[in-house]
Amino acid sequence: MRLPLILLLASSSMISSGEIPVAAATNPIKHVVVIVLENRTFDNVLGYMCYLRSTGSRTGNACDGATSGRRSDGTTVPLVAEPNVRPDINHSHESQVKAMHGGLMDRFDQVLGCNTTTSPCLSQFKPDPSTGQVFIPNTWSYATQYAIADHVFEPFTASSWAAHLELAAGTIQKWHGNNPRTGTSGTTGKGWGCNSLKDAPWDATSTTMVQYPSCVPDDTPGDGDLYPYKTPSAPYTATIMDRVAAVYPDSATQPAWKIYVQSLNAAWSICATFYECWSAEAGNKTHVVSPDTLPIDASGLNGATLPPFSFVIPKNFNSMHPSFSAADGDNWLASMVDPILQGPEANSTAIFVVWDDCACIYDHLNPLQYDTSWGPRVPLLIISPYARAGYVSHTPTTFGGILAYAEHTLGLQPLGSQDGAAYNDATGAAWFQDAFDYSQAPIAPQAPQRTATSSRDRAYITTLPHHPWS
Repeated sequence: MRLPLILLLASSSMISSGEIPVAAATNPIKHVVVIVLENRTFDNVLGYMCYLRSTGSRTGNACDGATSGRRSDGTTVPLVAEPNVRPDINHSHESQVKAMHGGLMDRFDQVLGCNTTTSPCLSQFKPDPSTGQVFIPNTWSYATQYAIADHVFEPFTASSWAAHLELAAGTIQKWHGNNPRTGTSGTTGKGWGCNSLKDAPWDATSTTMVQYPSCVPDDTPGDGDLYPYKTPSAPYTATIMDRVAAVYPDSATQPAWKIYVQSLNAAWSICATFYECWSAEAGNKTHVVSPDTLPIDASGLNGATLPPFSFVIPKNFNSMHPSFSAADGDNWLASMVDPILQGPEANSTAIFVVWDDCACIYDHLNPLQYDTSWGPRVPLLIISPYARAGYVSHTPTTFGGILAYAEHTLGLQPLGSQDGAAYNDATGAAWFQDAFDYSQAPIAPQAPQRTATSSRDRAYITTLPHHPWS
């Protein structure tokens, strides 16, 4: 097992968001936890909180959030209050490209599913004018108490399936970015697994797409999982779990990595290895376990411990995904984060909470000025007792920055170009080194809040469709 990396970090717990830390401290982090939520942009989740910081009514360093947005008719309008439950919006690769409009960020209102009254896409979470309460209080509390990044972008204009491949492998290979759909196999099944017999678009050349089996394994007991009905050309590609396993062998009490997920038959589950995303079983129950077991691992009871690296994936109704309750997702997030912060390994754990794609909800910041392949901006919370309170990391980066943090911290080699670019950033800011101060007194956790979802919203959820672009 490799020793933790020595990082160059400053000693103050809250510094100007433009400074790069300079004082040395030893990195105590031994556990990296990545919690993946669904389909929101930075302006949608944190934009109004940034505005409150600018007015002095909320603490924290300045962050780049908008409270108004541009429409396709050239007008600038205030971002309306985001409801707790709202319909989904088409956020396919094509819709994201359309919404960005070459970097002008003014065609979100033309995306299929955007409706100014029932499904606003120029919207953001705001406190209720009468109560002062926001539907996602824990998310805002973590953003205030710990650190955030306000320049994290989708690496590609991709929906959830490809975004999760990117989170695991730092690449989507040549997958086009859209979610698996009914293909040429004939009869199809549930999920996006091998036995779903669904296809996803693959860029055979720069101008030609073909349909290949997506084959994210469906591990429902007794289902009789199938291998692809035809062989894709996609090659084997290593994931962060492969890297971790090579350095941290499974022990008798704890595997090297875990994916905390209800079941891999969930549409957007992360695969244990990239190869299993289209051609093998993912039946290792040592590594793929229910999120309900995370609080047990975090508790330290009976020798329980967190693995060196883990992904945590909610069920759809707890994911903050449009067409479900955002408040339920915020409650679930706290139910995962709080046991870690209250547990014996809190001071050796870093938690990254990231949203996987934009949902084609408005964000004002143009990603194409940094990289022509990037997609819209997504929120990132950086939670650790050693995170700088109220700090904002401004360096433009992607999901590769999260992988690069894990690679530096756990002594791993980069997977590819996306995480490699962040990994090689000499300042460390592209992999969020600037968001930590390992010499500060550890931040004590606050009690989480619980937000109820009204019976009216519960009824509304049952009427909403769940689209294949999710």
